Amino acid sequence: MWQIVSFDLPVDDATLRKEYRLFRKRLLQEGFMAMQKSLYFRWFDTLEKARSFQRILLKASPPKGDVVVFALPEKCFEDALKLKDGGITEMPPIPEGWMIF
Repeated sequence: MWQIVSFDLPVDDATLRKEYRLFRKRLLQEGFMAMQKSLYFRWFDTLEKARSFQRILLKASPPKGDVVVFALPEKCFEDALKLKDGGITEMPPIPEGWMIF
């Protein structure tokens, strides 16, 4: 299962910019990869682990702004089309060590 975190956080002053940086850093520390500036994704091998991370994310999210968390089955992510520089590019594969047969 892929979990996608999308966020729109205010950066109007130094305090808000710091909260934005800390939130983004937390996502990276938790193994998320950036797809775009405010769109991060990570593979979880079970729904329970994805939901467990959602509880962590709830505590880590800044007090202002919007955060949306999507949990998508592998098939949805595989069927996604990624366009870059006018052409089609591959979606990221499931990280090594997570393949389930």
